[in-house]
Amino acid sequence: MRLALILFTCALLGGGLSAQLLAKSPTKRGQWRQVSKRLRTNTDLQVTFTQQVLTLRKKIRRMQGEAYFARDGKFRWLMKEHGKQQVMQAYIYDGKTVVEHLPQDKVANVWSIGSGQVAEISRIVQLVKRLDNLERDYQVREAVGKDALLLTLTPHKTASITQIVLRIGNADSYISYLKIEYRGGRYSEYRFSQPVHKSLPATHFTFTPPVGTKVMMVN
Repeated sequence: MRLALILFTCALLGGGLSAQLLAKSPTKRGQWRQVSKRLRTNTDLQVTFTQQVLTLRKKIRRMQGEAYFARDGKFRWLMKEHGKQQVMQAYIYDGKTVVEHLPQDKVANVWSIGSGQVAEISRIVQLVKRLDNLERDYQVREAVGKDALLLTLTPHKTASITQIVLRIGNADSYISYLKIEYRGGRYSEYRFSQPVHKSLPATHFTFTPPVGTKVMMVN
């Protein structure tokens, strides 16, 4: 599956979105800035996730997997078909380029960060690990509930993205829900769970092509 996907970026610690929470007036303003500071000081992060995508053809596609985020911005995503354990896609960013590995096809595509097929996953990782400069790119609306902070982001400029919604736990500053909505009704929705904050080995963020894998430089 190609990245209409994936995506800074994280799992459901408290059910879906609350319409009541969205409707409330914020009880505190700018709380997301404090969350951003805590995210920057967190250690590496490991999570499991589920993903649901509504395609342009109005079909639902579901995936699951594990994601690893390094404190310095590197990441590794392992994508699996819903209900299965075999890795269908892997995305590994070593700080310079993103490798999209397709094990069944024995192909590895190398992308520049933020370009082409990896634009969405790059955006998600940025949101998951830090919320810096949100106001530069989005109008930020926040609602504070008992257990969570809900952010609704609307791009300042006309773009393919119409809105991004984030749910962040108040207790642990953990981004548990992320939804990216696109023009035409398409969306990508992520729910992250089982967060583990610990140092991860450097090998998590490097890619060694298996024997027989064709490596292609895309851009």
